[in-house]
Amino acid sequence: MKRILFALTFPALFAAPAFADQWDAMREDERISNGLLVVTIGAHIDDTCPTIEARSVASGAYMMGLARHAMSLGYSRDEIRRYVDDEGERERYRQLALRYFAQHGVHSEEDVEGACRVGQMEIDNRSTVGRMLR
Repeated sequence: MKRILFALTFPALFAAPAFADQWDAMREDERISNGLLVVTIGAHIDDTCPTIEARSVASGAYMMGLARHAMSLGYSRDEIRRYVDDEGERERYRQLALRYFAQHGVHSEEDVEGACRVGQMEIDNRSTVGRMLR
C-alpha cells in the first residue's frame, strides 16, 4: 500500500540531464521545490515508520496543487510527469530529504525510531508534512 501511495503521489517529479534547461523554472520555483521536498520527506516517513501512514487524499490533493502550479508556469502534464519520474531529480530530492532528517538527528535511512519521531513531530506541529500523515 505504501509503495502504491508513493507511486500515486510522487508520479512524475524530475528531469533528465538532457532536459536540464527545460526544467530550470520548475527546479528553481520555490513552491515546487519545497513541495517536492515535503512529498519526499512524507514518503520516507510513510515507508519507514510502521505507526505512521500517509493520508492518501491529502497527499493527492497536495500533489495536484503542485501540478496545477507547474501548469501555470507553462508546463504540460506530460512534461511534469517526465520531470517527476526522472531518476536524477528523485535522487536530488532524496539527498535533500536526508539532509533534513540529519538536521533532526536521523542519520540513517533505516532509522525507524528517528523517522517515527520526526513524523510525529511534523504531525504535532501541523506542518505541511504533518498534514499529509496520520
